[in-house]
Amino acid sequence: MFKNIGHRESSEYIGRHIVADFWHCDYEDNADKLLEFLINAAHISHSRIIKTACHQFDPTGSTAILLLAESHMSIHTWPEYNYIAIDIFTCGHEMKPEKALAYLEKSFKPKKSKIKLIKRGKR
Repeated sequence: MFKNIGHRESSEYIGRHIVADFWHCDYEDNADKLLEFLINAAHISHSRIIKTACHQFDPTGSTAILLLAESHMSIHTWPEYNYIAIDIFTCGHEMKPEKALAYLEKSFKPKKSKIKLIKRGKR
């Protein structure tokens, strides 16, 4: 189904995992809308979507996730804390996770953010 994506990002590590905390964002807490944001981020970052899932919690909060050929992306919301957690885990040479993060940051407009890059599978 997918061509060989060359799973290594470099000879030093296998993949990158961007973990982002967004506070006080401008968004509608709707799982289907979050999934749309993730799908757009995936396309912008040149990743290939295998499966999608989302869930709306009652009374509040939502989760959206993409299973990618290059790993995964997810968004989890806690409206009662004005908080969104974003994970973008990637491997391969073609995907640009920074573009996905930039798109999500522009979309959600956090007043405060904390972003961490973890090199996974580092030797």
